[in-house]
Amino acid sequence: MKKRLFATLLVAMLMPFVMQADPTYHHVAVDTVTACGQFTWTVNQQNFNTPGVTDASYVHGDTLYMVHVTIYPTYYTPSDTVDVDGGCTYTWGHLTLSTNGFYRDTLHSVYGCDSVAAINLTVTTSATKSYTVTACAKYEWHDSVYTTSTVISNKTFPNPSTNCDSILSLDLTILTPDTIVTDTFVNACESTFFRFSNGFPSRILSFNRDTTINTDTYTREGDAFWSGLHKRGATAEQCYDSIRTAHISIHRKSYTPMNYTRCDEFTFEGYYETYRYTYDIDTASGDTISTTIDTTTHNYSRTYLSNKNNDTIRIGYTKFSCDSMAVLNVTIHRSPVVSITGNINLAPGGSTTLYAVCDQTNIAYLWSTGATSDSINTPAISENTDYSVQATNRTTQCSNTAYVTVMANEGIASAENTPVNIYPNPASAKLNIECADAISHLAVYDAVGQRLVSTYNQGRQHTLDLSDFANGCYIVRIQLRNGDVVVRNFIVTK
Repeated sequence: MKKRLFATLLVAMLMPFVMQADPTYHHVAVDTVTACGQFTWTVNQQNFNTPGVTDASYVHGDTLYMVHVTIYPTYYTPSDTVDVDGGCTYTWGHLTLSTNGFYRDTLHSVYGCDSVAAINLTVTTSATKSYTVTACAKYEWHDSVYTTSTVISNKTFPNPSTNCDSILSLDLTILTPDTIVTDTFVNACESTFFRFSNGFPSRILSFNRDTTINTDTYTREGDAFWSGLHKRGATAEQCYDSIRTAHISIHRKSYTPMNYTRCDEFTFEGYYETYRYTYDIDTASGDTISTTIDTTTHNYSRTYLSNKNNDTIRIGYTKFSCDSMAVLNVTIHRSPVVSITGNINLAPGGSTTLYAVCDQTNIAYLWSTGATSDSINTPAISENTDYSVQATNRTTQCSNTAYVTVMANEGIASAENTPVNIYPNPASAKLNIECADAISHLAVYDAVGQRLVSTYNQGRQHTLDLSDFANGCYIVRIQLRNGDVVVRNFIVTK
């Protein structure tokens, strides 16, 4: 069916060209042929003998002949002379031969083509031969295994099935294998991959234990640390056993827990040094690489403004280049915000009540007078007097302090008598102060009496930086070197 289909397709493909070339061809004959070795086309006696596929055509009269030839090869194997050693029969293909002679055998290929092989056979009724052998460690000969050097002369090996004996001699030299031991020492951090190379059986080994692997330790498959190879060649140079041992020391990183409790913020600072450490290790590809760590200094600084759990910072190196890590647990408590309120402008001999105001509860107060309540009554004052109060959270022990100056205003010079010029007012960035005499002391207070600025020994002119001032009303108290005191108000508007 396949041949008919091919012939039909071939005719269909060639017909247009044939009819166009010569319209007198009224008949077309197509042959499809397979043959072994060669084929002769009876149409014109053309011979095809090349293995493969060939297409040909021939015109006779008004008929076009075409042929599609497939030649399958045949083989002829020249005869080999075979000398049977140690026996009286010889098995060749499907033949068992026991006499001398020239033998041919015809074999069939998958295409059904014959192939011819031949041998020239010599057999004996009693085979006799001597062997000289050098082997490493042991040698297996017929029915025995020999582990020492020996000489065997004319030993008969009978063959009951053919009554044909083999008489053989053996001069055997057994070489004692040398043991070649190679030790490799590897120190690594956390884990390492190690491959035995240089012709030894390979196994990639991964160690993840905080231990030293040595020759007394062997765990499950895949964690082996040695590799043995029996070369056992037939020469002294090849007769050896190789044992390669890898001593793997795995070291873990150092993690040091550090717990800190601070008020408002905490900064962890320091530096560490690395040192030069060189080691060799076999890579997974079988190459050996050298790794070096150089001595350097590293600074580290980290500031915490809120709580942080298990924050890890590398603070140095342990031995074998393993990292030394600090594990920080930081607790940040907010300090209380305290202020002092009350009347701070008094006539000489007057007194006032000062109050401590705090944004947190459970607060312990300590005034500069030694009082521990949340308010104090001042004695009668005749000059400016400074007071302070410290507010401490009893739970967190975080504290803050507020300051105030209660002013006795006798002797305050009037604007007319003591020229002091403050401008601009309102001010946004800077406040300029110009006085008739040099300034002995200058202080700035907010609306509730908190002292914000205190400076001494200024000249007749002074510029006050307002970049840290919030919008609001402020009091500036200026004491001149001549003893006059001037108190002025100014406004900050940004």
